Amino acid sequence: TAQIIAGKVIPFAIIGFVETLAAMTLGCLWFGVPFRGEIFSLLAFAAIYMVSSLGIGIWASTIARSSQQVLFLIWFILIFFILLSGLFIPVENMPQWIQIFSSVNPLRWFMSALRGIFLKGLGFFDLLQEAFALMTIGVVVFVMAIIGFARRVA
Repeated sequence: TAQIIAGKVIPFAIIGFVETLAAMTLGCLWFGVPFRGEIFSLLAFAAIYMVSSLGIGIWASTIARSSQQVLFLIWFILIFFILLSGLFIPVENMPQWIQIFSSVNPLRWFMSALRGIFLKGLGFFDLLQEAFALMTIGVVVFVMAIIGFARRVA
């Protein structure tokens, strides 16, 4: 089970790191967004975020019965994750019940960390709340994914 999950996760994690570095380079060079933080902090948060998001993908694949259901389920979840991430509307301006609901959204914590690293020059230890939230979500979702996948294989 662990080897199958690693085989599913590692290629997408590599692609995710390449895309993260490409987006960072494009943002800095093309759009002129200043990068005031540390590259280590950015890559650490990207790794933690990828664990949680890839865990959600594996978990969805254990629930669905076909690849079409997985695509629809992930698309459905992703729409809400993007809308509740603070990308378009700051989380602080959302109603209280939506703020509570969005606290289980890994993209919310990753967006907050990216803003802190890029624009404010914060380091990893300055963003411990975001790191803890992302790690908690990642561990919970990945454990659920592993349990569901092990049941499905057995």
